[in-house]
Amino acid sequence: MPKVLAIGECMLEFSRTDVASASVNFAFGGDTLNTAVYLARQNVSTAYYTALGTDSYSEWLIREWEKENLKCDYVVLLPDALPGIYAIENTADGERHFYYWRENSAVRQLWQHEFATSELVVSLSEYDYVYFTGITLSLMSDQCREQYLIFLKQCQLAGSKIVFDPNYRVKGWASGEEARRVLALFMAHVDIALPTYEDELLLYPAQTTTEVFERYQQAGVTEVVLKLGGEGCLVLSQNTIEKVPCAALSSVIDTTGAGDSFNAGYLGGRIAGAHPVAASLAAHELAAKVIAHKGAIIPA
Repeated sequence: MPKVLAIGECMLEFSRTDVASASVNFAFGGDTLNTAVYLARQNVSTAYYTALGTDSYSEWLIREWEKENLKCDYVVLLPDALPGIYAIENTADGERHFYYWRENSAVRQLWQHEFATSELVVSLSEYDYVYFTGITLSLMSDQCREQYLIFLKQCQLAGSKIVFDPNYRVKGWASGEEARRVLALFMAHVDIALPTYEDELLLYPAQTTTEVFERYQQAGVTEVVLKLGGEGCLVLSQNTIEKVPCAALSSVIDTTGAGDSFNAGYLGGRIAGAHPVAASLAAHELAAKVIAHKGAIIPA
């Protein structure tokens, strides 16, 4: 069975039942971790590479991930470090607002200077798919990004497919110019791209969907799924673009994790041999289930 390695950060998640309430729900989430969990629930062999502390909350996170059948051998534990935290508030239509406490999170400390030891890089490069996002890159120093790019090239030489969601978040970058420079650098080494049109417009205002696809194709990406929110998605495969509508929605409670679960549904479908359009339909169905629940990770 093909194996997937997801690389990024997972944080402790706090969400209030309503804005005026003192009651708080406690969970966990992070874009790459969310995708990893939903891949594992499709019986895809999935490992997660990140850093945590040696505290009780970090121990709890690993126990929860292992319950989801995630391989946690590559989770680095740093003494005196702590996982990041974020809080969610939802509006009546299910849209979410995030508040972060992650400037000194364990994974940021790990990636301030180096991506990984050479021995670990050799082990990690044995995976069939390597999945990461723009948020993963935003947490790294420039020095670390250089090493990470070398790692991705090694993975491709070993036969791995690189899967990337730019997942642009304005607050995660020093400037839009820095984000465009870094994302463009890595895009040249991506096999499957899973961008969101709303994010692309933040980086390249007024760019049409056709221009988005042209930019990815010029970078060498041959398989692109452009997520359009409630309007479905556009799929580029073998130089053909097809529109795939959303699944029917029963309700929208919380849109947290919608894109992450879509990515998992799509990648899981492609690993199982589905055509990109069929994989997109399955991805829409999974995302529809996720946004009908509170939080990024819904009950199994």
